[in-house]
Amino acid sequence: MDKALIEPKSYQNPKLNYRNTPAKRRLTYSYERGELILSPIDYEDNDGRIVGGMVTIAKPKTKIFEHAYSDLYMPLIDRRVIEQRLIAPNDINLFKPSSDATFNRYYKFDGDLSHLIRLDSKLNNGDFIFLNFYGFGEDDPSKLLPQVIYDQEHELKITKIFLPVNEVVKIADLLAKKWINDIGENINRTQHRFWELMFRRDGIQIAFDEHIGDFERDDLVLFDMPLSVDPDFSGLFFTHELAPLLITLAELDINSEIEVQLNDAGMVFKYATDAADYTVAIPKWDGLNDNRHVEFLNLYTPERCGVRVDEFEFDEYDLGDEFYKGLELLGLKDKSEAEAIYKKQIINEQSELADGFPELSGNINWITDDTSDE
Repeated sequence: MDKALIEPKSYQNPKLNYRNTPAKRRLTYSYERGELILSPIDYEDNDGRIVGGMVTIAKPKTKIFEHAYSDLYMPLIDRRVIEQRLIAPNDINLFKPSSDATFNRYYKFDGDLSHLIRLDSKLNNGDFIFLNFYGFGEDDPSKLLPQVIYDQEHELKITKIFLPVNEVVKIADLLAKKWINDIGENINRTQHRFWELMFRRDGIQIAFDEHIGDFERDDLVLFDMPLSVDPDFSGLFFTHELAPLLITLAELDINSEIEVQLNDAGMVFKYATDAADYTVAIPKWDGLNDNRHVEFLNLYTPERCGVRVDEFEFDEYDLGDEFYKGLELLGLKDKSEAEAIYKKQIINEQSELADGFPELSGNINWITDDTSDE
C-alpha cells in the first residue's frame, strides 16, 4: 500500500518529458462548491488534450472551514504525511481533530497560510500532526495551476449498477487485497501496471500480469446475487489507482449502496458516509492512442478571492499552550524558527513541482526566500 501511494511514472511516451513525470496530486477545497477535490495538477497540451488521472471529490455534510475567502489547497508535504504516516500503516483512526467545530482563519502566521487543523493521537498526548491549508490570493496568480475535475454534466453512454457494501468488501478482499499482498511490492513494474477489468452479470473479473501485450493470469469474484442488467463492460485501468480504491471502499463506513457508472471513458463510483458524499472517477487507458480516455474529465482552475492576502481580516483563533508544547517537542525555540523551517520545506516543494512541470516552471514562484537576492 505504501508503494501504491507513491506517485509513479505515468507510463506514457518517454520522448515527452511532461508525460513521463509523476502526477502531482493536489487536495483543493472549493469554497463555492463546498467540495474537497483530490486530483492531479494538469494542463491542456498543444492538441488541447489533458492527460488526466483519478479524481476524488468529497462533499462534506457539515461545514469545515469558516471564512474561506478563496479556494484552499493543502501543500503536497502535508498530503504525503496523511498518506504515508496515517493511511499506509493504517493508523488514521488513531487520530482525531483537536476541535469538532469549524476551523477559522488562523491569524498568527504571516503570508497566505489560511487554515490550520491539528490531529491529536488518541493514545499519546505528545503526538500530533498539523495540516495546513493555503489560500489563493489576488496577488498570487502563479498558484492557479489547474487540476483535473470530474465533469458531472458530460455523461456518455452509461450503464448504472448498484452494489451492496458487502459485495464491494468481498471484491476488495478476494481481488484487491489478495493482489496487493501478492504483487504489491512490485506494483510499479511495467508488467503490473494494468488490470483488465470486466464487469459481468454474475461477477467481476480481472486479468493481470502483462507480458508483450497479453495477460497471463486472471481472477474472478462472483456476486451473491446476479445483477439485473448485463453491464458488458471491460477496460484497462492503472493498478496504482484501482486497487487502493477498492481496498479503501472496503474500509470506509459506507451507509449507502455503491453506485457504479460504466461508460466508454471509464468508471465513476458514488457512495456516502456520515461525513460526506463521494464521487470517484477513474479513466480507462486507451492502448491504441497511448493515452487515457478523459472524456468525462475537465480542468478546474482554483478561485481567487477579491482582496489581497495582507488585507484579510483574521479571526481570533489561538492554538494556545499546546502549540508551544509542540514546538518544545520538536526542539524549536519559538514560532519564528518553526515558520523558517516550514518556509524552507515549502520552497523545496515548489522546486520539486517546477521540476515536474518544466513548461510551467517560470510561473511557479509562490514564495521567495528573504535571504536570497531576488
